[in-house]
Amino acid sequence: MNIKNDTYEEFISYLNKFIERNGGYCPNNIDKWFYQVDKNHKDVREVLGGNSIQKFYKLTAVENPIDVKSGDGGQIINEIEKLFPRIYEYLRKEDRSIFEYSTLAENNHNAIKVSKLIMKFAPRYFAEHFGTVQCIANTKELEKLLSKLGEVWAKNRTNDCELEVTLSTNHKGFLLLGHYGVDDNSCFRQKSSSPKDKFILAQSPETFVISVSKEDKRTGKHINVARAFGWYNKTTETFNVRNYYFRNGFQEGDFLELCKKLFSDLLGEKCIQQEDITKITNSEYSAWHFYQNNYGNWSFSKKEVGTQVCSLNYNGILCFRCPRCQSDFKSDSAFQNIDDDSYCPYCAKQANVCELTKTKTFKNLVEILDPSNRFVFVLEIIAKEYSSCDICNIISANLEHIKNSNVCTNCLETNFTTCDICKTNIIDDQIEDFGDNSVCTECVAEHGINFGLNETEIYIESIHG
Repeated sequence: MNIKNDTYEEFISYLNKFIERNGGYCPNNIDKWFYQVDKNHKDVREVLGGNSIQKFYKLTAVENPIDVKSGDGGQIINEIEKLFPRIYEYLRKEDRSIFEYSTLAENNHNAIKVSKLIMKFAPRYFAEHFGTVQCIANTKELEKLLSKLGEVWAKNRTNDCELEVTLSTNHKGFLLLGHYGVDDNSCFRQKSSSPKDKFILAQSPETFVISVSKEDKRTGKHINVARAFGWYNKTTETFNVRNYYFRNGFQEGDFLELCKKLFSDLLGEKCIQQEDITKITNSEYSAWHFYQNNYGNWSFSKKEVGTQVCSLNYNGILCFRCPRCQSDFKSDSAFQNIDDDSYCPYCAKQANVCELTKTKTFKNLVEILDPSNRFVFVLEIIAKEYSSCDICNIISANLEHIKNSNVCTNCLETNFTTCDICKTNIIDDQIEDFGDNSVCTECVAEHGINFGLNETEIYIESIHG
């Protein structure tokens, strides 16, 4: 389901109430910010089929195997093997595939936790090979590693639940960062340390906010249980997710499985998940630094991809940068709106000026013959309103249609003559001169004119009475 985007007037009405209720930062040039948000989200909105999308998914309880060779799981297992090198001998297992799941089935009996099984044998190995002090230290270190591995297992485990997920590029969606209920301690919250950062994020290319809600069994209402922000990379067809916040009790594995389902639907193909390949650039300016909770660094795409970069756009909030000369200004009060952007006064003086509308542009102007038959340079959109002369190819506002051809005033004067019989403008190579009279070849053939000059003049006068 797509969500309707607010008009500028509707958003301003909501914004005023939001600021009145919560206080805090708001850009002075909110109209330009609103425009920048729309301008910089064309690719992701094309995939969404609109500005936002909302879907419901039902997850079932399942534990998927973790990657035991690479990623976080593989790295942790490497450390465990260094600490307990004879682990597979003690556990009577062949290789690290024992770590794929958090539990192991023992014959026909109930499953046993892998971490519990390891802690059953590890202290015995440590006691046989180390002194008391080192034995205790190794045991504590192993417990820490198994705890980290437990987090990896949790990411691959889902519960029976129904969830609603919303992916938004709406202005309101970014404004609410810090106010989703699960991110109250976010620095994006109004009156917090960095509320302006969410406005910068909002106008940065192809960014989005993703929120997850589920039904509260006590009230019957949906409450937010997680939220994050991210960006879409059209080149690699990748959705990147960072800055994850969640409600206590909501499993990370549910969020990740939900993302896989959502992004697979949007991209039309089953997605794979990668971790720690995202990078945010352009995140510092003067004394400013983009603050964020670094929990979550996931990417979802059809195939493995390289580093995913989001370049923040702080123009218009931290400074006012002219897109042409790249100079920074403290204010844009003297800037001029030209084409689809705003330029400093120095660059504005160098812009081309349409001679008909006086509109400035950095695009090439087109030469035409104006209604007064003057050669002028105009905007391309104005030139498209007119046609070209079929003789000189000049675009003209004054064209005469002559025998399936468009002819401008200048060409009409220099290349055509009016037939004295049919009174039609005829190209010169189809005109015959009879003294002061000019007759087109068609009229010569039709009227059989074959007398002397004086007789022709008398004949023409008789035709026109």
